[in-house]
Formats: sequence, structure tokens, C-alpha cells
Amino acid sequence: MAGRIRTIKPELLEDERTAGLSDRSWRLFVSMLLLADDYGNLRGSATYLGGAVFWARELPIGRVAESMQELLAAGLITSYTVHEQHYLAIKGWSKHQRVDRPSPARIPGPQAEIREITLASDSRVIRERLATDQDQDQDQDPDRDREGASAPVALAAAERQPLLLAAPKCATPDPREEICARLWAAQDQLRREVNQRARPLRLTDAARASVLAVLSEHSEEDCDHVLRVYAAEARRARTEGKSDWFDGVSNWRPENFRRALGRDHEPAPQQEWRFRG
Repeated sequence: MAGRIRTIKPELLEDERTAGLSDRSWRLFVSMLLLADDYGNLRGSATYLGGAVFWARELPIGRVAESMQELLAAGLITSYTVHEQHYLAIKGWSKHQRVDRPSPARIPGPQAEIREITLASDSRVIRERLATDQDQDQDQDPDRDREGASAPVALAAAERQPLLLAAPKCATPDPREEICARLWAAQDQLRREVNQRARPLRLTDAARASVLAVLSEHSEEDCDHVLRVYAAEARRARTEGKSDWFDGVSNWRPENFRRALGRDHEPAPQQEWRFRG
């Protein structure tokens, strides 16, 4: 997304839909304009948006989800699902954003969901017709032997396989997702305490998978301890003029995590750090 330019017009302040937004939802909406691709579409995960927009704040994912619902209710965005992935589309994008040379779309648009549903509906009609034809064939020749019927029945069964699954329903949220987002924000906070120039780390899919893998074997308290160990070691390394090792995804590799779990950490120089959702 580097180099993209987005336009925010003064009329946005006069829009009744945006004027009634809460401060958090307003910030999220403006950030969506920056995160969206050249076609006004972006990923719709609350965890992703929380990490990208509110990385410097201790904001629970539930609050991000509330702001997303507020934007949906105001009619500023629409949500859709393609291949079990959640996305958002900003309404009126083409009216307010001018993109001279749009880059190739990396995110499927809302029309992809429509095609998915349409194909699923068509496959249902095909299956019903095949089932009806099979029933009629059996009615016309009720005395045919099992050996002669096996091939047509097998063929009909194969043809009745769905061409595409119906549009998936939203899965039940994994409670570990919120813990994952909190730990990632805590990691960034500790990294900035060690080095004020440290750039925030994005919670990518690979990073999320690494944290969730650790959470499947260790408690949140263990994760908090390991992050403190990394911070203490990085702080000590900087004091001694050595390079500090506190780079995000590597922190969550199983072998690194297990080694750090058995080490002690020095107390924080100021008040004790506790991450609260």
C-alpha cells in the first residue's frame, strides 16, 4: 500500500452519517480509507483492524467489533464473506476516490460473494433435477437388477456433488483471538519501552498463527513472563552496547519460547507493567 494517496473531502464533516459517529468509530472509518485497496475493499477481521489502527492503545477486540457494527449501521461500509474470509467494502468509494492507475486487486470484491451464492444456488437446482430424473428412471423400470443399476446410480451420485459450497456462515469467534491481539499489543509496548525508535509490528496471519500455536500449549501468564524476559534481555543488551533481539515473530517460535520460559526477568524500572484489556 506504500505510495497510495487517498482523498478526504471537507464534505465528509457535513455528512450526517459520519457526524454522529463516536470518536473511536470515526478514527476507524478514516483509517479504513487508508487501508483499503484501490477498489475500496479491505480485510474485515476485527483483530486485523485492531492491530493496524489501534496498535498504540490497549483496546480490546470487542471494542473494535463495536465500532465496525456502528459503521455498518450507519451505512458507510458493507461486509461480505468469500471462501470463509471476511472483508469490508467502503460505500461510495468510486465517487470520492480517484485512482488513476489502480493496482491489480488483491482482495475479492463483494461481487465474488454474489457469484459464490449464485453458483451454490445453481448447483442446488442441478442436484434437484438429477434427483428427479433418477426417480423417474426408477419408476419406469422398477424390475431392473442391482448390477445393471449400479453404474447409472454411481454416475448420478457423482453428478449430484455440489459445484460450490453455499456461502459460509460466520464461525464462532475464537476467544484466543482477543488474547492474541492483547499479547501482540503488549509486545509492541515493551519493545517501545526498550527502544523508542522501534517500529510497530503488524499482526500478520503468520504472526497470529505463531501466537495461537503458543497459546495452545501455554497460558497467557506464561506469555506475559516470556515477553518480560525478552524485554529485560533486550534492555540489558542495549546497555552493554550489543544488538538487542526483540523482533516479533521470532519471539513466538516454540524453541525460543521454551528457552525463555525458564529464565528470570528483571523488574521494570518504573511501575510494574500489566496489560489489561
